[in-house]
Amino acid sequence: MVKELRRKAEEVLERDPGAMAGMPEADLKALVHELRVHQIELEMQNEELRRSQVELENARRKYFELYAFSPAACVTLSGEGRMREVNDHACRLLGVDRDRLLGQPFSAFLDPESTETLAMLRRDAGDGKGLASGELGLARADGTKFHVQAEIAAAPAPEGEEPSGHWLSLCDITLLKNLQKEKDKAIRELSRSNKELEDFAYVASHDLREPLRKIHKFGDLFFSRYGEGLDERGVDYLRRMQAASVRMQDMIDALLAYSRIATVPGRLEEVDLAEAAREALANLEVEMEKRGAVVSLGNLPVLTARRHQMIQLFQNLVHNAIKFSRPGVAPVVKIHSELLRRSGTGRDEVRCALFVEDSGIGFDPRHAERAFVPFERLVGRSEYDGVGIGLAICKKIAEGHGGMIRAQSEPGRGSTFIVTLPVRPCER
Repeated sequence: MVKELRRKAEEVLERDPGAMAGMPEADLKALVHELRVHQIELEMQNEELRRSQVELENARRKYFELYAFSPAACVTLSGEGRMREVNDHACRLLGVDRDRLLGQPFSAFLDPESTETLAMLRRDAGDGKGLASGELGLARADGTKFHVQAEIAAAPAPEGEEPSGHWLSLCDITLLKNLQKEKDKAIRELSRSNKELEDFAYVASHDLREPLRKIHKFGDLFFSRYGEGLDERGVDYLRRMQAASVRMQDMIDALLAYSRIATVPGRLEEVDLAEAAREALANLEVEMEKRGAVVSLGNLPVLTARRHQMIQLFQNLVHNAIKFSRPGVAPVVKIHSELLRRSGTGRDEVRCALFVEDSGIGFDPRHAERAFVPFERLVGRSEYDGVGIGLAICKKIAEGHGGMIRAQSEPGRGSTFIVTLPVRPCER
């Protein structure tokens, strides 16, 4: 409307410069009003443009600051894979000044083995999949090779055009890669060392059994043939020697059983723990009748485990409960379980807690961890027999299944051993 009035006014002035003087006063007022309104509109538009310009400048400055000083190396690639823009971190990472980098193909710094990886990432980012990430091998201008974790996204294009360039973010992971290699090497060395120790324990215990049997056998022969000629002290010495050889034989057998937990683990399968517990009790039937032991079984689940090790676990725990009973009191053992659900790791994890409770002599809870150390004894050998390997085997079985074992006890009030096992197959 204002433009139309201006055009008419200019036409009138061109035809008759004095025509304005003859215009009606109402028309002049209307014209002046329109011009003032137009002037105010222009001033408001100019103010809006100034504000937009300031906001645009602030946004541009923030973007520049974020891009230039980002802790990650940022590179903008053209459709042909040339570097259109780089930040300071990218210059330091590649070891080249910014002016020399611009226009250079990014592939000049790319390890040949990573060429296909970058092409795949660019395709994924260009197919509307959003952010694509992967690991790339690069080389600096001085030839130093390093590894980066790359994230790539399609750069926005003008409306109506297909994106051709990409934004590339690079994070140097060389130190992490080297640490991971050292860690993997240490794990391999540790596994090899453990395997050698386990093999040594197996071989040593196996080879020691034969000479020990000979010591015991010739001791018996010596006593049967020449025992009558020995005095009381000689007989005592010989009996002590025989008892020591028997104890040594028991320790070697226990060490052999302990080493076999790792060297001959067996296969994982679905195991009914109730059946495994009943088989363990059948193996202990003579000992239970001798001690008058009463063992009750509660509900026990089915889980993925090594069957023979589960039988051994129950057998060791029940035998331990019967052995360390109070004098003159028939042992009472209760076996039951509880399923535990733990969330918060992206999926629910189901674990089974097995409880073996006894009415025995108990022990000081401060020594609970010592109970699982091989050949460690919390009571004197003169009172209770054994070599102190049963609970150590239980711990090795539990940990071999990705679980754990712990004990709760009080002197004179019995003990409770709690074995926690995953219901699903363990990754180990």
